[in-house]
Amino acid sequence: MKNFGCKNRIFLQCAALLLLLFITSCSKFEHRTVTDPAYLRVFNNLDYIVTLANKDEPLPYLAMLIDPQLDSKGIPIGAGIVGDFLDTRRFYAPPFPTYTGNVNASNYEFPGNADVLVAPVTNGFNLASWAQVPSGQHRIMFVLRPRTTTPFAQLEERFRKQITVDTTLNLEAKEVYTMHVLQKDFKTKENIAYLRKENFYKQGFANDRVYVNFYNLSSKGFWQAPANQKANTLGLNFTGTPFGIQDEMNIYCTLFDDLNKSSFNEKPPIPGYINQLWGTLTRNVTDASVHPYYSFPLFVNQPPEEIVSNIMPAFTFALPGLNPDQEFPGGDTKTKILQVRCNATIKEDFDYSRNFGKQPLNNLIITTHSGKNKSQSFATINTIEVVNGKIYLTSVQRTFPAPVY
Repeated sequence: MKNFGCKNRIFLQCAALLLLLFITSCSKFEHRTVTDPAYLRVFNNLDYIVTLANKDEPLPYLAMLIDPQLDSKGIPIGAGIVGDFLDTRRFYAPPFPTYTGNVNASNYEFPGNADVLVAPVTNGFNLASWAQVPSGQHRIMFVLRPRTTTPFAQLEERFRKQITVDTTLNLEAKEVYTMHVLQKDFKTKENIAYLRKENFYKQGFANDRVYVNFYNLSSKGFWQAPANQKANTLGLNFTGTPFGIQDEMNIYCTLFDDLNKSSFNEKPPIPGYINQLWGTLTRNVTDASVHPYYSFPLFVNQPPEEIVSNIMPAFTFALPGLNPDQEFPGGDTKTKILQVRCNATIKEDFDYSRNFGKQPLNNLIITTHSGKNKSQSFATINTIEVVNGKIYLTSVQRTFPAPVY
């Protein structure tokens, strides 16, 4: 009986321990409160071609360290905030977090899938893609790390000291910031942190207009570099996104009332919205001021139970003096003219360099079930960024009524 009682006590103790572990594992994760936070979103724009000449260089896979902690040798071992496994950004950054359920260790932006406090809805804008971070002055490092699932703090010393950016930046309370890791100079390979203080949530944008601004954040000397130093240029003789664009280009806008338009079966553009000259785009990676927003009408149709827009905008970057009406004016036009068509759902792993100077991006109009409307189109606030031989779109939007079924 004594043996039975002893075994019974052991069984009960083990059961209690398992129950405690279960309760602990299911307990809610508590975030630390951030007093007077700033709001930060970070993109890794490093994406260079690997050749025999640079095959031994680290991949552009980063760990972000805000307020790094250093050992006695000055090598980082951790940080107040760690944004680990930061991979090269995706073509499209939507207005709401899409990577939170990502089981892959890689993060295509910060906060992305990181479990952190995010910014609140501000002036009607959903800012859940921005992380709350302490305001004030911060030392910020970006470290080139191996593409493994090992957390930064557990990496070997030789990896933790591959610092590619080390800077000090000031973040003001309640302000919204977008940070980019960029290659400043294509020849020297110098990398920098570019910090832009956004103001879209402070502006009086109309609900029935779509807004977009443009940046050329390409490296100095990229467009002049030989084609064999640029990714995805093989077989492209005359034009194409991978060649990049020149340092000063005019921006033209054309609107089509056909979301499914193709190059070979297209409807005419909307009268009055054919190659409108919007302004000039100048390459700059040192001046982080916000560029002006341009806009066009939402143009919605109203069939039963739907308030839908089929507008497809196309933007052309053309060298001053070049006619944007002529897509292929003859001769070698690479870096001189490029069209961006916002009518696609981008497949991130697809090679769009074969599109002969027509780079697709996601549409700037979001159509979804809202309220009692099965389909309703909403305008967004957008930023299109040219970075060397790639073009990226970031969208934000106001909150809208939840679906009613």
